[in-house]
Amino acid sequence: MVITACVILIISGFLFCTLGYAMIRVYCGYVGLMLGLTFGAMLGTVFSLDGTLTWGMAVLGGVILAILCFWLYRVGMALAGALTGYILLLFLFRAFENNNPVLPLMGAALGAAIAVFFTREFVVLGTAAGGSAALITGLFVLFTPLRENLHLSVFPIIPGRVSGILLASILMAALAGASLQAMLLKRRRAIDESLRSPR
Repeated sequence: MVITACVILIISGFLFCTLGYAMIRVYCGYVGLMLGLTFGAMLGTVFSLDGTLTWGMAVLGGVILAILCFWLYRVGMALAGALTGYILLLFLFRAFENNNPVLPLMGAALGAAIAVFFTREFVVLGTAAGGSAALITGLFVLFTPLRENLHLSVFPIIPGRVSGILLASILMAALAGASLQAMLLKRRRAIDESLRSPR
């Protein structure tokens, strides 16, 4: 199950990192699905439900939030920004051995605000960052012993040095993805302009 999730993270992360501007609604739905699955599973754990009921609650929450984020574009963008900000600050502060849960939440609030008020910029930068986070995290979990210990915690503590390496890898991949998206957007605009111009 973990291997399947990692493969999905890697493939979807690569697509969103490099082609996020063209898949923004799908990206918002994807973020809703991930958040819904996570919160549904956490609720099932909190109420001590058995495995089947927990999975059912996770799937139900994921589907509902995915549909909501896909159709309500602004809500999806805000949640996508919040998730991106949370992940980046989580890795940043854990790189300095700081496990204060409030600080990543501040990153989530900042990410949501950026996504809502700077939507055009977030379409490229946010999808590149979010996609690269999914890609790097999927690769890390798949090829390290962390994969065997995920059952111990919903948010396993990653050592500081490793968090720093992961953050640097995410930022480099995000920069490459944003650059590629910007190049593809520029080419797309040039083609659109050439089609509009009189012959």
